Amino acid sequence: MQKCGRSLVWSVFVLLMFLGSPAMPSAQGVEPTPKTFERHTPHIGGALNRCALHIARGEYNDARVDCDVAVDQTPDNPRVYANRGSLNFLVHDFTKAVADFDCALKLSPNDATLHFNRGLALAKLGRMQDAIARYTIATDLKSDFAIAFYNRGYECEHLGQRDHAIADYRRALIADPGLLQAQQAIIRLERQL
Repeated sequence: MQKCGRSLVWSVFVLLMFLGSPAMPSAQGVEPTPKTFERHTPHIGGALNRCALHIARGEYNDARVDCDVAVDQTPDNPRVYANRGSLNFLVHDFTKAVADFDCALKLSPNDATLHFNRGLALAKLGRMQDAIARYTIATDLKSDFAIAFYNRGYECEHLGQRDHAIADYRRALIADPGLLQAQQAIIRLERQL
């Protein structure tokens, strides 16, 4: 089990940070796009910024090193765990991603994007109900979080909850009228009547 600090054993996987902004819907829900924290972190020095830069460049091994250094330097900063969780997500180590997002959420429990990101990782682990719960928290915290509504609708649809799915796709469209995937999902589900 991963703890909220630097792991004693280095994983073979490279750690990366992802906060879905702006995430683009895919055929299997919404995939996150790495979001880095290059600004507003002068007290951390270069580790968090370098971690984010390596993530953006796809240099996951280097990102891993800098993410761990950033965790060591500022274990009370939720962004270091968010970055490392994103790195884990991008290298498909979803269990570690969930653990890092949990650490970040302990420090910043009202961050809608962290709940959303945790939901993405849970969905990748096949834990759809848990993912839906996280998307719900994200939309409760940020009522215009279109991507979270879309993803919750997607998960509901795949659990056979058609009416809930349509309602969430509609909420996603209210928050972002240009979200074409939500429009297409509504049309597809309404045709299934």
